[in-house]
Amino acid sequence: MGDITIGIVLVLVIVVFWILFRTFRIVPEYERLVILALGRYAGTRGPGISIVIPLLETAVRVDMRERFLDIPAQTAITQDNAPIDIDFLIYYRVTDPRKSGARRQRRGERVAQHGDHHLACGHRRYRTGLGAVSA
Repeated sequence: MGDITIGIVLVLVIVVFWILFRTFRIVPEYERLVILALGRYAGTRGPGISIVIPLLETAVRVDMRERFLDIPAQTAITQDNAPIDIDFLIYYRVTDPRKSGARRQRRGERVAQHGDHHLACGHRRYRTGLGAVSA
């Protein structure tokens, strides 16, 4: 009887610590928490201490800092037939955590998947004198 009681108390203590650990979140200045209550958007919580109800709310961290996507170098030919090497970076920043937090995919991968990478390469070729953009 004593071993079962110790086991139950130990499980209860672990559950209480888990709930306390999952309830209080410390959010840095450069991040926001997007709260999903039962899968639906319930709000955005800013920097500081935030309370998240375990099992009912899910918190998605969104980084608000500026990031960059490195585009591989390309060789282009200008209008006067001079080859040049072009290196390119795309800088992006999350401005609306609500729209960004609903998706749990990394933003750099999403930028590359949605064609912005090809748009940047096409615009880069156009600006260097190749003329028509074919992405």
